[in-house]
Amino acid sequence: MDMKTKQIFDLAGRVAIVTGGSVGWAAQMAEGLAEMGANLVLCARKKERCLQAAEELQQLGVQVLALGCGRERSG
Repeated sequence: MDMKTKQIFDLAGRVAIVTGGSVGWAAQMAEGLAEMGANLVLCARKKERCLQAAEELQQLGVQVLALGCGRERSG
């Protein structure tokens, strides 16, 4: 990626919240955001998957918070 593109899409110092960010297209989006410097909050129903994805994304030099955010049914 050239320097001009990095300057245009620089997300350093920003935080992105990615729901369902542990798998699929949301995981790819999280990776792209991390590559542009954004710190991340990943939330999905399966916290274990979020933790695994967070470990991988931290290798890109960003901070990642992984949360289990499942919907509970009442009644």
